[in-house]
Amino acid sequence: MKTFKCIKLDILKSKSIFKILPFFLLICLVTTLAMDNAPACWGILYLVFGGLIIVSNPFFAMSNISEVFTNMLPASVANRVFGRYLFGVIVMVVSALLGIAAEFFRMMVRGEISMKGIWVFTAAFLGAALIVMSVEFLVLYFVTIRNAQILSIVRMVPAFVLFFGANALMDAGVAEGGLGGMLQWIARNMTVLSLGILAAGVLFTLLCAVITWLHEKSKY
Repeated sequence: MKTFKCIKLDILKSKSIFKILPFFLLICLVTTLAMDNAPACWGILYLVFGGLIIVSNPFFAMSNISEVFTNMLPASVANRVFGRYLFGVIVMVVSALLGIAAEFFRMMVRGEISMKGIWVFTAAFLGAALIVMSVEFLVLYFVTIRNAQILSIVRMVPAFVLFFGANALMDAGVAEGGLGGMLQWIARNMTVLSLGILAAGVLFTLLCAVITWLHEKSKY
């Protein structure tokens, strides 16, 4: 129960998320409708990208005063750490669901409704995003960064790497000739690979949360 209170506190500290995510959704809808050759499930990737940019908001919203106040709350280190990681998971899942909604809207407008492949791509994007998010959280917990530019790099670069990397793979997959055997193998085994990436993302998030908990626990 205390863990959920910590999640609620992170939500209260990150109210801007609920303004920024709809903004990303609007941009996604306009862009996907304007693009004639948008890759499959591009909307899901874009919303997951948006979620990655804002998921670390609680770290940036914490001043010295709020950090002292948070540490005084009747919650253990484990509650605060696992609450923070669960907050991140919730943001990423909501982002992925908004992406699915954007894709469904695009298909309705174009009259080509088909859910084929959507859940597979969603699992892959979400799993990869959880891995990136966990690495970002780990860095922010372990390293005290005061320089605003470096903080922006930590916050933005991983999201851009995932977004443009996944985009490049999708573009290569639809290009004539593709990348040959490797992409064909990936296409044939996409369902298994996607579930594997999602499982890896969940397990890696749990591992990073435990590592962070042990690190934070040693401070007290």
